[in-house]
Amino acid sequence: RIYVAGFCFGGGVAARYSQWKPHKVAACGVFYGKPVSNGEGLPPLYAVFGAKDGQFPPAVVDEFEAELGERGVRSEFRRYAGQGHAFVKDREAIKGGDAKDAWEGWLAFCSRHAKTEE
Repeated sequence: RIYVAGFCFGGGVAARYSQWKPHKVAACGVFYGKPVSNGEGLPPLYAVFGAKDGQFPPAVVDEFEAELGERGVRSEFRRYAGQGHAFVKDREAIKGGDAKDAWEGWLAFCSRHAKTEE
């Protein structure tokens, strides 16, 4: 099985692909991407959002997290107070700060779910 992650538009694409092929995806990472409107069939999902993101404000993220919880999707949401959209943007960014924390969180999430595959 594979791990799928996407950034910005790709975050929403990663989530939709994971719903389409759940038997192939061990975990999905959404880095400030469009929340799927229906969490049905999602594998474990890791989500990263900046609290200052104008495209996906905190209320939208909260609603997404609540829906996944209602559907029983295992998820981990990380919100970063000082960040806007696209702060985990390249290899240089993940060397420090919130971007590093978000990226290392994704790697740890994958590791945990590699051990708990159904």
